[in-house]
Amino acid sequence: LIVTLACFAYGALFMLAGLFFKNPMVPAVLFLGWETLTPFLPAFLKVLSFVHYLVSFAPVPVSLGAWFGSSVAGLVVMGSAPDLWWAIGAVIVASWAFAAANPVTNKIVLTRVAPQRRGLALGIKQSGPFIAIVIAGAALPGLSGLVGWRGALFVCASLPAAGLAAVAVVGHRAGGPERLRWKETTRSQGGVPSVLWLAVAGWMVGLGIMGMLAFVPLYAQEALGMSAALSGLAASLMGIVAVAGRIAWGAGDALFRNPRTLLVALPIAGCMASLAMLVGEWHPLLFWAGIVVAGGSVLSWHTAAWLALFRTVEEGQVGRASGVVQRGNMLGSAFGPPLVGYLVDTTGSYRSAWLLIGSVFAATAVLLLVWRRSVPLPGRPGMV
Repeated sequence: LIVTLACFAYGALFMLAGLFFKNPMVPAVLFLGWETLTPFLPAFLKVLSFVHYLVSFAPVPVSLGAWFGSSVAGLVVMGSAPDLWWAIGAVIVASWAFAAANPVTNKIVLTRVAPQRRGLALGIKQSGPFIAIVIAGAALPGLSGLVGWRGALFVCASLPAAGLAAVAVVGHRAGGPERLRWKETTRSQGGVPSVLWLAVAGWMVGLGIMGMLAFVPLYAQEALGMSAALSGLAASLMGIVAVAGRIAWGAGDALFRNPRTLLVALPIAGCMASLAMLVGEWHPLLFWAGIVVAGGSVLSWHTAAWLALFRTVEEGQVGRASGVVQRGNMLGSAFGPPLVGYLVDTTGSYRSAWLLIGSVFAATAVLLLVWRRSVPLPGRPGMV
């Protein structure tokens, strides 16, 4: 229905443009640009776009539909890819789902979960990626042997498709999409400084975490002389501990009167874990201790970050604020592995890499401590 109405609306507009312009592509491009910008326009301008009215017919919130839909599209295109360029296009499409994950799910937790349960809900939510990686690593090789790698990707695509259908059913039972829809306000009420602090901290944590995750197996194999299987086990153990850590820190949020206390403590523990891995060359037990501490601390940092975000921005800004923090974290994650790899190649040793990672985590703790002392934590009724 939505697609049909959109075809009628845009088709009529383009035909009208053809009566007055020799080349209707020019006004068409301008109008489509306007439609693309609709989500970012003020309310009094949104009424001038077709998208504003078409969205009201959606059976699920547009953010949820785009999130699940881009996941399905990316996996289907990847499974159908005839060459490398199609595969790259599939990654670009799927990246929209990856980028939207935390902003969308944070908003769901905020609007659909009781305040006293939000910490546990966030911990379970944040443990999802590591659980998915473990399940995919265990199931996809065997599935690929049965139906081929393309078939395995199509099977994976059925999971977000089922999620989209489930959201539609929940929306229908809840009394329509209006019960699931949320509104983001464009007001700036005291949350902007906190978002910037968290975005910078997220950039630093992302750099350190991805630098650590990318090179733990190589470090264990090349510097510590472990087998490939044991090196892979080290990375897996870190992920398993991170699942438990994210859930535990989320469930134990009530123990911290100020959630920023936990934000400071976790990078400090991450710094200690980096130093333990550094001295693991002298005793392997220190390396394994660093693996466990890192998984239970800095790899669980995001749970504490979202809890702090809930407390420091207006409810109507949580979606946008999550996107800003996520952007900082992703940029840091992109810088981490190349930077660590460059250090390892130029120095011929992993020691400089671990010192860098530890220093980044220590600097993150200092940054968050300054934020904690300089910016008061606003308290709002009904928040975590």
